Amino acid sequence: MLAPALADTLLTQRQAQAKAIAILKGDPYGRTTAEVSRHIRKTELLRAGTSICGPITRPLWSFHVVVPAAENPAGPATIAGTLVLDAASGRLECAGLPFLD
Repeated sequence: MLAPALADTLLTQRQAQAKAIAILKGDPYGRTTAEVSRHIRKTELLRAGTSICGPITRPLWSFHVVVPAAENPAGPATIAGTLVLDAASGRLECAGLPFLD
């Protein structure tokens, strides 16, 4: 369990999703907030275990993103992967998605 002071400093799911959308906005993930939101299929606050970034040492927000092939302007393939943000700052930790620098 997180200490109350740390828990108060974490982004809410809505705040974290807004940060994820800002990172993803643009081709192929969507040009609008609504389009990008539609491609975020699962959101999870990770506190222990491992993520695609490695062992979890602090809370992380994980977003599973899927762009169906029919909606992918970059090519005829489905894009599926994970975007991981620091749960306190909203900074990008790592991403298992193409086209993210």
